[in-house]
Amino acid sequence: MDSLGLDAVADAKKDLIDETKELVKSLSELAEAEEPDFARIKPLAHSLKGATGNFGLKKLNEVAQELDEAALKGDSAAVKPLVEQLSELLPASHAALDAHLNR
Repeated sequence: MDSLGLDAVADAKKDLIDETKELVKSLSELAEAEEPDFARIKPLAHSLKGATGNFGLKKLNEVAQELDEAALKGDSAAVKPLVEQLSELLPASHAALDAHLNR
């Protein structure tokens, strides 16, 4: 099993799941603020975009990219709906990743 690198893949998947959960949690907390803190939202959205892109989580990646762009533009109205969308997509994305890697 180790010669195939499956343990490394399992570790990377666990790390990705943990990281994306933490990023979305932090973004959710920031989205609840009366005024979005774009200086904090942008790097988190960018990190989420990178992590999800590396693993092919397309829908999460697209929404993270939209959030990254909204933070860059200072689009307050877009932040909360995009973060809510990320929260909704996260469990299904993790399940799809599990299903794909466990074939």
